[in-house]
Amino acid sequence: MEVRGALISYLIKGTRNLSLKYIEKNLTKHRFLERLSVVSQDLSSEIEENLSAKELQQYVDGAVAKLPGKMKEIYLLSRDEQLTHREISQRLGIAEGTVKKQISNALKIISTHIKPNLSGAIYVILMHISKA
Repeated sequence: MEVRGALISYLIKGTRNLSLKYIEKNLTKHRFLERLSVVSQDLSSEIEENLSAKELQQYVDGAVAKLPGKMKEIYLLSRDEQLTHREISQRLGIAEGTVKKQISNALKIISTHIKPNLSGAIYVILMHISKA
């Protein structure tokens, strides 16, 4: 390779080009690492949410298992089969008010059973869902 012109100009231009390549390479690497970090956080949050949901479901299932027989049956018809109070009362031959009261009592028992085991945020969400 033959250098024409002033050596200093050649060295400055070469240094500039190498610097630009270095910066470009590191910017690309930095962007990749940022994206990887975001994806990693999203995945971590998703895993944590799934674990929290599983944990919550285990607590609820344990509490439901301890409900008295008829209350448990009414609660499961309401939640698992998603029957209305009227449909449950007709199926079981009991008053609609009784169904409503049994579900209300079941929710109180379940929340009392699982409250000590849950974080505050999950408990608030659970209480909001149970009132719906």
